Amino acid sequence: MSDNDNQPPSPIYRDAAGHEALPLTLDPSDDAVTEFVDTVNALGVDGRWLVGGLTDFLRRQKRSGGPGMTAEERKFVIESGAMTEAELVASERSVARGSLEKSAGELWLRTYQETWSANTAAQFLGWTQKEVLVAAEEQRIYGIPVRGRLRFPRWQFSLGSPGKLIPHLETVLPVLTE
Repeated sequence: MSDNDNQPPSPIYRDAAGHEALPLTLDPSDDAVTEFVDTVNALGVDGRWLVGGLTDFLRRQKRSGGPGMTAEERKFVIESGAMTEAELVASERSVARGSLEKSAGELWLRTYQETWSANTAAQFLGWTQKEVLVAAEEQRIYGIPVRGRLRFPRWQFSLGSPGKLIPHLETVLPVLTE
């Protein structure tokens, strides 16, 4: 056994193409995790619920695990002028690091930001939370379940409309939710 056998693994590894890349695992004590927790806490929201919802979303993401482009496909992309070899390598590295999953997570967070809690929707509409939840069950307003709670997309609310909901929402919702 050599001295290197007792050393922790190097933080640098080689991807399938032989390029140096960062490790794929994240340590709970990593500065990025601490920064994430601090950022969520600074939002002043139910952080456990928000992180749980994001975790559930990310857990549903499926990596293709495929081999990537064939040599012929790579050649075509480069020869077509769509990307240079360097751009293609950078793109492959980015995807390997999780750029697609990161983008999907960012979209989930933006979508979350465009929703209201039952309490906020109730305050806006002048209803009780129970009335909001019943209206969602009856498809008079639209609610999205996230970690056992409904979130209400803001697009359906309108200060300038009677009842503060966009006109004909009840007619459209059954079609949208099929």
